[in-house]
Amino acid sequence: MRAWENFLSDAPQCARDPVQVRSLIHDSWYRSATGGINAQGVEAPLNSNRDEIEYLTRANAELLAAARRPFASLGPLLEGTGAMLVLADSDGVLIEAIGDKKTLHDGMDIHLAIGGKWNEGAVGTNGIGTALWTGEPIFVHAAEHFCAGIKGWTCAGAPIRDPLDG
Repeated sequence: MRAWENFLSDAPQCARDPVQVRSLIHDSWYRSATGGINAQGVEAPLNSNRDEIEYLTRANAELLAAARRPFASLGPLLEGTGAMLVLADSDGVLIEAIGDKKTLHDGMDIHLAIGGKWNEGAVGTNGIGTALWTGEPIFVHAAEHFCAGIKGWTCAGAPIRDPLDG
C-alpha cells in the first residue's frame, strides 16, 4: 500500500522513478494516473440498462456459448470458496458471473457484476482490464489495484483469443 501512496504523491515523476511493485503494475498505475482514473474510486462504471445488456448478450453469443459448459461445471465448485469467475467482452464489460453467493453479492458493491465495465480506462489497474491491455494473463493482488475501493480484492485475468485469427 505504501508503494501506491508514494506513487500517487508524485505520479508524473513516477514515470521513470521505480517504486517497489512489479513493473507491469507500475506501468498500469502510470497509465491509470495519466488517464485520469480517480485513485479513490470505489467501483467500476455499471451499465444496468436492460436493452444494452440484452445487446451485449446477443453480440457475445458465441463467447457465451463457448463458456456455458465450463461455467456450468465450475459454478458448483466455487460455492463456499469466497471466489467467483467472470467473463468479460473485449471492452472489459462483464457478460457473465458465477461463484460463491456471498462473493457475488459483495462484488455488486463494486459493480463486479454483469454490465460492470472493468477495462483500465474505466477503473485502472485490475485483473480484467490489465489483462486486456497487455494481452497476457495477469494476477493483481489487493493493494496492486489502482482504485482504493477495489484493493480488498485479488484478481487473475487472461484474454481469450479466437483460435483462428487470434
